[in-house]
Amino acid sequence: MAMFASIGDVCDRPIHYGRRSTVYISKQESECFALKASSEYAWKREMEVYRTLQSVPGNKFTRIQELLGSGELPVFFKSHNTLHKFYIMTRYNNLRDVKTWLTNIPGLSEAMRFKAARETLLALKELHQLGFVSRDVKLENFGVHITKDHRLKFYIYDFELSQKYKDVETGKPTVQKIRGSKGDGTTESAPLVQMTGSRRTFPVDDVEGWFYCLYHILCDSIPWDIGWPQPEFRESTYATAVSGIRYTKQQMHKTGRIYCAKKYDCLMSAVFNVILKWSKTPEVVEARFYDEVFCFMRFMGIFKFKGPNFHFGISAQVGV
Repeated sequence: MAMFASIGDVCDRPIHYGRRSTVYISKQESECFALKASSEYAWKREMEVYRTLQSVPGNKFTRIQELLGSGELPVFFKSHNTLHKFYIMTRYNNLRDVKTWLTNIPGLSEAMRFKAARETLLALKELHQLGFVSRDVKLENFGVHITKDHRLKFYIYDFELSQKYKDVETGKPTVQKIRGSKGDGTTESAPLVQMTGSRRTFPVDDVEGWFYCLYHILCDSIPWDIGWPQPEFRESTYATAVSGIRYTKQQMHKTGRIYCAKKYDCLMSAVFNVILKWSKTPEVVEARFYDEVFCFMRFMGIFKFKGPNFHFGISAQVGV
């Protein structure tokens, strides 16, 4: 891993504003990099993931975005948020977040959509194997770029809310009891336990967040869309948008019912019920859990390509 000694030539205008971080483009020679300035607390959360990643021998975790540099921002750099005093440097170039990538490609093929679904779940699985939960799973925190041999490569990044839930070497839980944090994460894709703060987050909860991403990937909609007709998923009035979304998720957990484009109803229902089943013992994490999700997708005849490195003719559909 090449660690950069400087932050390079940073554009003044950020490409992303956030409460916990601000992202800028940094240029070094002919390459572009993403420089994320964040608070010390958020920076430490992310660095715990990267330091654990660096301690693992070999190149086992290929879907977690590579860290190229980090540290305290130099005094001459004026961040748009004065609390953002630390930085993390990663590759940018033709990288796009998956939500932007999906939005910018009209008529994206079914095969490409299911490749995105599979690869984002595999990336999330790698983070779990490293011993961490994201606690902020959303399409914006997955990236995709074109490799030199013209393949699509998917990554997971942004670990500001992550928590270590097990030791990567022993597999034992790091903390036996930890209270949940109500309100953490992004409302639309946050698992129910993070909206209620009922317990700590486990991998199965992250996968629930991925499930809501799957709605976007396959159905271009979500269960709490304003045009959703199902009355049992809608109260007469909501105090806030958050309470409406929480109510919908509670109904999904209670009934096991989901709604989307008819083409995918069976698949989505099967996947969600796998999540519900494993949510009964959330502290138990096995490879079989992910296998069950992939099994339903294969059963529906979704994966018409051979493995994660299958070469699509992507020139017309990359959108990056």
